[in-house]
Amino acid sequence: PGYESFDLLMATLTASEDFDAFCKSMFELVHENWVPDENDPGRIEGFVTHEISIQIPLGAVAQYNTYRVAFVYLGMEFSVDIPETYQPGEVVTWKLDVPKYLCPRESD
Repeated sequence: PGYESFDLLMATLTASEDFDAFCKSMFELVHENWVPDENDPGRIEGFVTHEISIQIPLGAVAQYNTYRVAFVYLGMEFSVDIPETYQPGEVVTWKLDVPKYLCPRESD
């Protein structure tokens, strides 16, 4: 009520925003600025290990003693099983094996 012109203005200003394009440009910046951990060569040939933080979604329900958490990292979809000893909302540090081709500084 009374904000129709503002809503129209905001819709017009944000119509050109493309979330996929935004994600792509952000992933490219991460790729360009990634500094590998020289002390951790990776656990699997052709992969590098990245230590990341994962938050178990609020309302998640454990099945078979784990939470299956799916996410996108560096433009690639991953899924990990986190033990149910953690609770929804908690942040877990996780070692993720990432293909070297996603990390240009490590592809050489």
